[in-house]
Amino acid sequence: MGASMCSARFFRSGWLILLAAAGCASVIGADDYKVAPAAGGGSAGTGGTGGASGKGGTGGTAGKGGTGGTGGYAGVGGTGGRGGTGGTGGYAGVGGTGGRGGTGGTGGVAAGGTGGVGAAGGVGGTGGAGGTVTACTAVVSPNTSVVRACVLWLGCNPLYPDVTLSGCITYNTPGAFPSNACVASATACTGTTGIQSCIGAGYTSTECSGRTDGVYCIANKAVHCDSTMTTGGWFLDCTKRGGTCQTYVDPDTSTPTAACLVKPSCTESSGSLWCTTGTASTTDDPIYECVNGVGFGRYCSNFGDECFDTGLGAGCYHSSGTYCVPPSDPMGVGTTPTNPACSTATATACADNYRTMSFNCATSGLGCTVGATAAYCLAPGCTTAQADACQESCDTTSATVTVCVGGASYKINCKSYGFNTCGSYTSSTLGNFVSCDF
Repeated sequence: MGASMCSARFFRSGWLILLAAAGCASVIGADDYKVAPAAGGGSAGTGGTGGASGKGGTGGTAGKGGTGGTGGYAGVGGTGGRGGTGGTGGYAGVGGTGGRGGTGGTGGVAAGGTGGVGAAGGVGGTGGAGGTVTACTAVVSPNTSVVRACVLWLGCNPLYPDVTLSGCITYNTPGAFPSNACVASATACTGTTGIQSCIGAGYTSTECSGRTDGVYCIANKAVHCDSTMTTGGWFLDCTKRGGTCQTYVDPDTSTPTAACLVKPSCTESSGSLWCTTGTASTTDDPIYECVNGVGFGRYCSNFGDECFDTGLGAGCYHSSGTYCVPPSDPMGVGTTPTNPACSTATATACADNYRTMSFNCATSGLGCTVGATAAYCLAPGCTTAQADACQESCDTTSATVTVCVGGASYKINCKSYGFNTCGSYTSSTLGNFVSCDF
């Protein structure tokens, strides 16, 4: 469940938008609907390296025992020699403790006394604290159409998104791929120009009216009714996804669920996503999870994408772009990789499905910079470290989210786009992120 009772997010694998080796899979597939709230936003910057601990000094050598006294008369023992003085303790990273003096020899024994014990080395000094990154103070004015499309893309979507709100605006993700054209032109959640018709999922309106909480197949929609949500529930449009609604018991959680059946027979293990033939092709559909001998998922081609299995997992990837070899090279092609690059204000990289992808930084007034492992769209004066450290946040009192556009903070009032509040969430692929919510 979300941070508040007003909304929920359900996990689906996806791609992170820093243009590194990661691809851009949009996997709704078997739809592992896992609710996971959290606070936060973008990736945290890496702290500076702590100072090395001081090395403890070597303990001093024990004092040598004194020479035993000469034996006395008639069996009277002589006086034992006196123990030597203990060695001085070594210095720690910050001052060590001095060694303790040796124990004196025992009287009456002709042998020398016991030598003093050497002092232990001091404890090493504490490492230095990690470094901090000063926030970028640049003022940005992103493209209003891109902001609207991104806010609706995340806010109208009951599933976990493929990209954070910050990444969506910074890299103009709706305008980056032909398959996102529907999202780019959306003006609402519902209706003929609504996001829900683009993604085949949304929040319920009347489907759950008069129904108890549970899962249903209604007009070929996989409906999940949940009275704790402001909207009453959410759905998957199986017609858009190319399947037929069916309810079943999730073998992982033993709870009833509803999804879109797209493959009448399969033998693969559950818990993983599969393409039909395991190769990259727009006809290599559908993408599915095999549950109890049948496949639940969707047809990637219905969304302008292709199903691709890198050997590390299947996903729906953009089908535009020319052939390239990503630095990660998941298929082991072994040829020279295509590294992230900048061409004026356009950031380019190679996705894990071996297709190029390009992002126009200039759309939101940003420039392009190549970092150590990624190409960045950056606001004037911002650094890659500041972009990495910038965090998203949600203020539920004012229904305002603060996102990071090119590394600079930018505030969005969710009520301006028809939402009532905002929420903070986390997913295994995006980490912490925010969205506008009902």
